[in-house]
Amino acid sequence: MKRDINWIEILNSEDAVQSMHNANISFEEAYSYLQDLVNSQENANISLEDSIKNYKLGRSLVDYCEQVLDKARHTIEDVVESETNSTK
Repeated sequence: MKRDINWIEILNSEDAVQSMHNANISFEEAYSYLQDLVNSQENANISLEDSIKNYKLGRSLVDYCEQVLDKARHTIEDVVESETNSTK
């Protein structure tokens, strides 16, 4: 079930990435919104000002997704390390 997220409020906040963490936005939700943003950018005839605004929003989404992926990678590395240490 897709939840209702106020993306405009989150992405226009002073620290959009932190706001996404505070709202417990999933990687999938952020990535999906990023895809929608890119598609609208590619398929719309928008002004330079709106393009720049969308770029900033997209950059925040990318930064957030990278942080979530880094956390997941560290978790996997910890599990692998724990398993390796327990088999010694």
